Amino acid sequence: MTLLLFSSLVLLTACRPAAEVEEAQPWLRLEARPLEPFRSLMEVDLRAGKSPQRIAVLERRSLTFILDPLLSRVHILDGEYGHTGLTHCLDASTWPKVASSQSQQGACASGRVEVHRGFVQTRGQPVGIAVDEEALEVSIVDSLGWLYAVRADVLQTNPWDYLRRDEGVELSVAPPDGFLQAVRFEDQIWLAGGNKVLVYDLDGDLLSEETLGADVIGMVESAGRLWVATEVSAAVEGQR
Repeated sequence: MTLLLFSSLVLLTACRPAAEVEEAQPWLRLEARPLEPFRSLMEVDLRAGKSPQRIAVLERRSLTFILDPLLSRVHILDGEYGHTGLTHCLDASTWPKVASSQSQQGACASGRVEVHRGFVQTRGQPVGIAVDEEALEVSIVDSLGWLYAVRADVLQTNPWDYLRRDEGVELSVAPPDGFLQAVRFEDQIWLAGGNKVLVYDLDGDLLSEETLGADVIGMVESAGRLWVATEVSAAVEGQR
């Protein structure tokens, strides 16, 4: 029965006047557009940027982090891709029940706190970044071997510390030079540069080091496992 009905519909369509078919299917007269490799949906002007290089996204908070080595800075874009490089000085009594520290004063006058949500400043050039979706935290590594944490959970964090990097810890063993592949996995930070993979705890102490047969081109956590891809192979290096 289905086959018969389908055939009847085809027959009826074929018998309709050409004008009716054109009216019912106006797209038939449209010209095909040439294919493009990428379709740009939005363009954001990083007015405070100088040399954006790498990007990472904290999906649970719709925050985008962009490494800018020449400025020793990581730019932060909000869920609407808005961005500002402005710094504000807020009165320390803004949150009466929340204490502020001397280090949070920054370049502001006494009794005020320096706040900037649009960027994080690092001591050296930022060369690696990893996000932890569960902890709502971002780890940043700079070229001087410092590891920083940036907290993005405003409900569980001192509001002065929201999207502010901590003082950081110095890695016990310096990572390879240049940009690094970085992943947060099981409360550890995995860094890869060249053919080396180094694993640190969040206090900066080296836990292990491995030399692979080829340069690492990517690392990603998927389904509780950490995958490491080199120029010649891919392997599971860790598992929850």
